[in-house]
Amino acid sequence: MPGQRRIFMMLLLGLLLAGSGLAAAGEEHVLAGIYTTGYQDGPGRVRAIFTARSDSEGESWDVVFRFTFNNREHEYRGVAEGGLTEGGLSGKVRNENGSRTFSFQGEHKKGKFRATHAEVFEDGEEKTGTMTLTG
Repeated sequence: MPGQRRIFMMLLLGLLLAGSGLAAAGEEHVLAGIYTTGYQDGPGRVRAIFTARSDSEGESWDVVFRFTFNNREHEYRGVAEGGLTEGGLSGKVRNENGSRTFSFQGEHKKGKFRATHAEVFEDGEEKTGTMTLTG
């Protein structure tokens, strides 16, 4: 009987967490789509991997953006805050060698995340383009 009670309690906890909309630490979500910049012709493909962080409450994510720009593969890493299916989502990522920082912010509407991205400088930000992701 005690073993059955433990199983029941674990199932109940799992259902409560699933219903709360909170992601379990380490849980990955992949979004993919297109990005635009003023520095290349036409849109490019981007893949974003969001991993729920263990060191925070709510919707905080480690994020990796993988994309090709000027015929080179890139992987930018950083942190994002917000929902992956509704509401706002924003964050900052750094390029591979850490010399450049970019921010992004946007909203989910009708199943798509639409955002702007910008390069971050000491005295502000300069818009670099847009992105649209679905997952």
